Amino acid sequence: MNIFSMKYINKDIRSEPATLNIYRNTTPDASYNGFVDTYGLLKRALLTEQGFLCGYCMKLIPYADGRFTSVEHYISQKKHENSNYTLVQHKTHSLRYNNMLAVCKNNGKHCDESRGNIPFKILNPHNKICETHIKYTLSGKIESRNNPLVDFDIEILKLNCQSLKDLRSEFWETAKNKLITKHPKGTWSKNIIELERQHYIERQSGKHRAFCNYIIFRFNHLLSLPKYQQNN
Repeated sequence: MNIFSMKYINKDIRSEPATLNIYRNTTPDASYNGFVDTYGLLKRALLTEQGFLCGYCMKLIPYADGRFTSVEHYISQKKHENSNYTLVQHKTHSLRYNNMLAVCKNNGKHCDESRGNIPFKILNPHNKICETHIKYTLSGKIESRNNPLVDFDIEILKLNCQSLKDLRSEFWETAKNKLITKHPKGTWSKNIIELERQHYIERQSGKHRAFCNYIIFRFNHLLSLPKYQQNN
């Protein structure tokens, strides 16, 4: 089972809040800057769709009230000098639900806040193929599959900043310690590990677990080792 490091977001236009649809279709010269997310319905819809994970780094965004959430536009609201879209197209896409995703607030260290308006080369969590472009290492790093265009996208999102690598490792240690607590011998059956891994594949009360794909990757690695060694 292959697990990748950017989770595909299956967009469903039926999840779009009516407030956004009405504003877009009834407001002359509408733009996202003029839209008011009444009751946080847009952020809630995006978070629910994503299992409450940041659309880029997979940090858990725990609350639906918007305190820790930004609405990201894959095609940016403002035109970057390297954009292939016109100013009008940027403005139009700023109000399209299928161009939006929920991302974490992080003081500019990574994700949308480090990307700014820079256009992506390839990576797009709205496209299922995004999952095949990148992979993890055991140190918590995200890498491309020898594609410099993907390396560019990883870099603008700062997905390998130290804080994210540390968090991935920290969450894996927590998951591993839970396994050790349940089965303290340190050598486990394939069935035990697969059952534990399943907790990170499935949503719990509508939410994915933080960095779930990385933890699944580590469980898969554990299964590939002789006797499922505890020190890995």
